[in-house]
Amino acid sequence: MKKQLPGLATPPFASEQRADGVWVYGFARPTREAVDCYVETSRRHDLIYIEQGGHLQRLILVAPGLVPTPYFASKAVRLIIATPPGLVESTAVHVPDSLGMRFLEAFLRQVPERLLATIRLFMDLCEAEAWLAERRALLIQSDPEGVAGLPAPE
Repeated sequence: MKKQLPGLATPPFASEQRADGVWVYGFARPTREAVDCYVETSRRHDLIYIEQGGHLQRLILVAPGLVPTPYFASKAVRLIIATPPGLVESTAVHVPDSLGMRFLEAFLRQVPERLLATIRLFMDLCEAEAWLAERRALLIQSDPEGVAGLPAPE
């Protein structure tokens, strides 16, 4: 049975951009195919925002009970480490249960501290959304021309 994530039809990974500019990524299952699609999608978005400017905002929705595989952890850590310099981004990860949260916290310990400033894990979706909105407001306040957002990249 496919797990339905809020606002996404998610077999096993999906992404879509909301009207407010936030990219929503949904993981229903951590299959190799889903992980590879996530990495490809994330890299593509990184490159678009590096090229065009703007604030790349991501909300990653993790299905309840999902436990990251070693393959997922390895690819995600390498993806974070390979973040292009100068990318203005905010990534909120909604992990609705403590088991998934513990696994994600453990694998994030492998990432250099300086790269974690723009990534936060949340068990509460409302808190994740509020953090993204706060980050956006702070970045717009500090650089209204540079990060206010762009038309949705295709």
